[in-house]
Amino acid sequence: MRFDALSWAGLSSLRDRFVHGRIFQAASLSMVAQILSQIIRLGGNLIMTRLLAPEMFGLMSIVFTIQMILGLLSDIGLRPAIIQSRRGDDPIFLNTVWTIQVLRGVAMLVTCILIAAGLHIAASYNIFAADTALGSPELPLVLVVASLAGVIGGFQSSNYITASRNLNLRGIIIIDLIAQVVGLLVMIALGFLTRSIWSLVAGGLFAAAISTVLSHMYLPGISNRLMLNREALAEVYKFGIWILVSSIAFVLAVNMDRAYLGAVISAASLGIYAIALNLYTAVDGLISRLFESVVLPVLSEASRTSSARLREQLARLRPPFDIWYLGTAGLLFALGPGIIHVLYDDRYESAGPLLQILSFALIFARYNVFTTTYVAIGKPEYQAAINIIRLVAVAILLPILFNAYGLEGAIYAVALHPIAALPLHYWLIRKLGLLDLKYELLVLPAWPAGYLAGLAFIEVVRLIAG
Repeated sequence: MRFDALSWAGLSSLRDRFVHGRIFQAASLSMVAQILSQIIRLGGNLIMTRLLAPEMFGLMSIVFTIQMILGLLSDIGLRPAIIQSRRGDDPIFLNTVWTIQVLRGVAMLVTCILIAAGLHIAASYNIFAADTALGSPELPLVLVVASLAGVIGGFQSSNYITASRNLNLRGIIIIDLIAQVVGLLVMIALGFLTRSIWSLVAGGLFAAAISTVLSHMYLPGISNRLMLNREALAEVYKFGIWILVSSIAFVLAVNMDRAYLGAVISAASLGIYAIALNLYTAVDGLISRLFESVVLPVLSEASRTSSARLREQLARLRPPFDIWYLGTAGLLFALGPGIIHVLYDDRYESAGPLLQILSFALIFARYNVFTTTYVAIGKPEYQAAINIIRLVAVAILLPILFNAYGLEGAIYAVALHPIAALPLHYWLIRKLGLLDLKYELLVLPAWPAGYLAGLAFIEVVRLIAG
């Protein structure tokens, strides 16, 4: 018995080392990829802001918002369905999901055409002011052409998702970076030659095409073909119906700002906000991608093993995420205006205070690990409840704070509305036996630490410059 126990302990130790090593390698690769991706994105943004007028970024923010809304409104959790399912490597299941993905891309294009027609009619009757983004005569055609990227992306191989499920991220990272670089080069070249918004559209189309082609050519796995299996459809529907509800609430909550502001402020002002939002998204994106590429597969695998394994993995994953988000929120609050001043010309100076306000959203972005946990354990209805609360909160706060305090008030609504969902988060995590209140308090000093680090950096720069 002693030999068996020792042998089992040794095997368990080896298993833990292998799993943790695999997680660390995947997380490291994903983080490096995100840093490179954000550097490329920021560099491209800096170049394009010098080639194009702010109004063009305002228009594209509306296009991206519409596309994101439609994408999430039609999201039935195809990717998480594969990652958390026990049939995640079954070719029949994968081809069924891939077929749904293709049909979804086509449906999104048709919907964009209808929306573009509605925007054109609205502009003809002067429903929106001519100087707003929604009132621009260019917007309908830009929306339709840009939405072709969704059709192209719908044909992306299911091997892209299975590679993520198995934490084989190297191929995914290579494909993503190649597609991003090619799209950016096309964007810059056309921007230099035409100085038009179509350079932004073309860059997105080329990036989608490169990513889709390489996913079939480069990643190992099955060759996709059109298929609709009844059992696979039933599993996707059972899991995806709550993902769809959650996605609808989430997309309305996180995109209501641009939809609302696009109708009440000028396209130039919306472009300024888009710059601040892009920088916030770049900071958030450095680590939020890990939720998709690492955290969901790891927690899904752990939940299929045991609840104890899930608690162990969650306890290991949370500290680096929480410290990053809280510390970076404080740092960005201190450095926001300076970052805008250094990176952009005087036309974008007013984006600095907006970036400071948006930094508060990072404090609450760390709770995405909870919503990822809900999906990993097969409880997407918990995620849906959280997002519904967020939707109600932002719908109430956005117009109230805008009318009271203008654009900055609206941005406070964007940054702080997740507070409304915290009580439910903590109740659900406690119900699942995953709550540690002592830990929740211990990580909070990371925000002032980040803020003080930012102030210290500013003083060092002043001393060097002075």
